[in-house]
Amino acid sequence: MNIPVIDPFDVAADPAMPSLALALDPEEAQRQFGRRLPRLAGEGGVVHLRTIRVTRYKPGRRCVIEYEVDVERPDSSLEVVTLIGKVRVRRYGKSGYRLLDAFWNAGFKSDSPDGISVPEPAGTVPAFRMWLQRKVPGRPATDLLAAPAGVALARKIAEAAHKLHRAAVPADRRHTMADELRILHECLPTVARLESRWAGRIERLLDASTRLGAATPEPTTCGIHRDFYADQVIVDGGRLFLLDFDLHCEG
Repeated sequence: MNIPVIDPFDVAADPAMPSLALALDPEEAQRQFGRRLPRLAGEGGVVHLRTIRVTRYKPGRRCVIEYEVDVERPDSSLEVVTLIGKVRVRRYGKSGYRLLDAFWNAGFKSDSPDGISVPEPAGTVPAFRMWLQRKVPGRPATDLLAAPAGVALARKIAEAAHKLHRAAVPADRRHTMADELRILHECLPTVARLESRWAGRIERLLDASTRLGAATPEPTTCGIHRDFYADQVIVDGGRLFLLDFDLHCEG
């Protein structure tokens, strides 16, 4: 099988994620996609693998692999689709798929009237400990916020965050003000030790954060993204796609 495999990180050698070697095997990937992606191809449809490319990797923690495939459906023409497969250590992919599917069905489909969507979930491959989603078109909001239309885009992103908060998608974790302050107090002193010229400023920042946290009333919680920044928003014309719900929680 003459399928290009592009792996600039040598992820197949990662002992913490042995399923990556299988995920980069073209014959195994073709076999798994033929069995595991009925949502993408439909009944009687066929998925043909074209290319495998590793795009992001944190050793021993997580990996993102793109698969370019041809999708043949009995009732439509050939479609070329790029699938994004995500693997995280000690995870099997099911929870990530279920969460994205919950958002998809909570008003975030690719044709939602308000123009706020998530990528379409495509399926899971247990043998790879992976779940897959369609790659969406567009550009990261980071590239566009400084443009003349940046203010309108920022307003739309705020609307997207508000929609996420009101979606009522259940979360299996909780993140409080105390958790956030704990993270700051664990991480920022490390920065101060590495950059002593910032030590005084960091100390003042931590003190101010603690005071602000203590003065903040107990909030009404809801589902939050918890990693929401401009690169997590893809802009495709008038539509926004929200990405990466790995840290989604109640907060």
